[in-house]
Amino acid sequence: MLLLIASPTVSTVVGQNDINVKYDKFGDETIIRTNEIILYSNRKPEEGVTLSAEGRYSGQIPQTPSAVALSLTYRGTGKLGVTLPLHFLLDGARLSHDDMSTDSSVFEGHRNTVVEIISAGMRFNQMERIANAKVVEGRAGAFEFKLTSAQLDILRHFIKTLKTGKA
Repeated sequence: MLLLIASPTVSTVVGQNDINVKYDKFGDETIIRTNEIILYSNRKPEEGVTLSAEGRYSGQIPQTPSAVALSLTYRGTGKLGVTLPLHFLLDGARLSHDDMSTDSSVFEGHRNTVVEIISAGMRFNQMERIANAKVVEGRAGAFEFKLTSAQLDILRHFIKTLKTGKA
């Protein structure tokens, strides 16, 4: 098993391009997603660990969704071996994962890489607590990470966009 303690190698500036808002007219729902937030990068496009968030609501009128999803994605040449559940410390206090629904999948990616994804469905207020914390640390199996203030700003922008419908 590979142990990685993430230290971001890319600085992120929050901007309108960090959040995508899309209306699906066939499903009559608005989908709001963050772009992938780099937690760890091997400086190769096909290797690294990213975090992303997604929320949905019916129609086009902004409304706070009851649940959102947070996904951790690993791409690399070997298996990271991330395991469930996804743990969080918010300003040093544990975020309960009792109400989270988690799922994981592993598949082969481009150029002989392995892709592992852990998705955690959580209540909106849990995601809001993550976004509003000053210090967020996380762990999935042996992979640990700490979000930078710029990365937290993206999650705060995501929460604001979910509430207003505007990126």
